[in-house]
Amino acid sequence: MPGHGVRQPNSFWKARRICEALLTQGFGTDILPILERREPIRKSAGADERPDPPEHYNTIAVVEKLHAVTAPVVLVDDVITRGSTLMGAYWRLLETHPSADVRAFTVARTLSHVDRIEDVKDPWVGEVRWEHERLHRTP
Repeated sequence: MPGHGVRQPNSFWKARRICEALLTQGFGTDILPILERREPIRKSAGADERPDPPEHYNTIAVVEKLHAVTAPVVLVDDVITRGSTLMGAYWRLLETHPSADVRAFTVARTLSHVDRIEDVKDPWVGEVRWEHERLHRTP
């Protein structure tokens, strides 16, 4: 997953480090940086108004097309709060690879209505959905 800014060459990338750690433990077969942020977006952490999924979608691009998508594609991020970044990235990826089985992995999950993380939550499996009165389908 791309961060909120445009990544500079050779800069630290949290998601890549997480992918490398997972790969060394036998999870996955390859690391493919297929998405990148083309335009910076305001940072979500600590912000009163967070970017929504369409804002993320509009600033993310697919930079490496997958030749044959036969295994699930896993989007990796450090933290999920509301899922807006993941949803925008998901929409962008499906635009290029409509038949891809896209999943997500994050190291931590938080709640957007609390000021601090009080404890580590159990592992969780579920769906990220964006419900908005103006948009009930993916772009």
